[in-house]
Amino acid sequence: MKIATRFSILFAILLLGCAQAEKLYQDYEFGEVGETYEHAIRWSDFRVANGFRKHAPTEDKSPDFEKLAQFRVTSYRVKEHAELMDQSQVRQTVEIGYFKADSFVEKKLTDHQIWEYDGEQRKWYLLTGLPDFK
Repeated sequence: MKIATRFSILFAILLLGCAQAEKLYQDYEFGEVGETYEHAIRWSDFRVANGFRKHAPTEDKSPDFEKLAQFRVTSYRVKEHAELMDQSQVRQTVEIGYFKADSFVEKKLTDHQIWEYDGEQRKWYLLTGLPDFK
């Protein structure tokens, strides 16, 4: 086999290895970010949870944190998790149990989340809003 062919094969293997390593890093980071976001929601710390949103710092209208303060989350369960497009987006469907502080009647909602990986910043961002508590 010619040296150029061997070099090309070795280079291709190296590129595939790097791509796989980047994918593993993305998966690991999503696990960490998803867990931190879940904890923020479970502790009803909606300001922290809002910080995961991509456009939160530049939005004209931020969530009504005073309204959100009256809700307490009792459960957070991922029902569906799917990678989209070129594996830089993840769709999650989450079931959230909660109650309003003055009523103590538990309700459930389904939160459809879209997460996107920013390769330049090497960070996951939530593209959808905070859960719609009512």
